[in-house]
Amino acid sequence: MPADIERHRDRIAHVQVADAPGRGEPGTGTLPIREWVADLRAGGYAGQVALEYASDAVDPFAWLPRHERSGG
Repeated sequence: MPADIERHRDRIAHVQVADAPGRGEPGTGTLPIREWVADLRAGGYAGQVALEYASDAVDPFAWLPRHERSGG
């Protein structure tokens, strides 16, 4: 993924994330999602990062600090 981010950085217009395995909340699986998003931001990506994961949690956003949330 880091090589793909670097190679296509100027063409990335939308980002959606879920962790693997199982399409869970970021931080519940094996993917370094925060690192990838930080790399995108460092390279100039200023768009939103959409969350597309399955969760049975009472608060499915508990993993995300309130100051990093936007929208609804």
